[in-house]
Amino acid sequence: MSYTYTTFVAALSAETNIASTKDSFQAILPTIIDQAEGMIYREPGLNFLSSVVTDDTGFTTADQQQFTLPRHFTILQDINLVVGNDRHPLIKTSREVLNFIYPSRIASSADAIPAKWAPLTDDIVLLGPTPGGTTQLECIGTVRPANLSASNPTTWLASYLGDLFFCASMYFMAAYMRNFGSQADDPKMAQSWKSAYDTLLPGATTEEMRRKYEATA
Repeated sequence: MSYTYTTFVAALSAETNIASTKDSFQAILPTIIDQAEGMIYREPGLNFLSSVVTDDTGFTTADQQQFTLPRHFTILQDINLVVGNDRHPLIKTSREVLNFIYPSRIASSADAIPAKWAPLTDDIVLLGPTPGGTTQLECIGTVRPANLSASNPTTWLASYLGDLFFCASMYFMAAYMRNFGSQADDPKMAQSWKSAYDTLLPGATTEEMRRKYEATA
């Protein structure tokens, strides 16, 4: 099943028997979408290729061990040193190992280029050895795509995993309809949608592994 924002809202309205024009429905809709997408994106086996981006707009600064990433990555996977048309992968290591091998916070020479990197914060990594000049870095990692919305009517998730996305949305919609727990009128509603979600998840995980040429353990 493939959804756009318009068809998804219509399907959610039909399934819940709540008019999509109702103010309360419109008010909760962005939260439902955010919860459903967050649930799927955080699944351990679903590191989507569609979420991987490459950004080569970052440059090192002379005598600066810290490098601020050119954008926020949910998971930073690789950093490559770019020299002309060639890329040279930097080795990822721990902060402790990096500081032990390269204790100096200033460059040993003007020609010094980094060979390793270690995460420091969400948006800053440490380089070793400290660069002696300006060098281009290529960063590769996953980002959190923009949520499905009226201004973003088409997403990869809604287009290619619409069934999983709809089940996740209905699971959280059950809370809005007061059918989330044993104290509610229909406690099995949320359980049923979560069961449907759990049934679809292994297939989505296997498909994504096949797209990445990975094998099951």
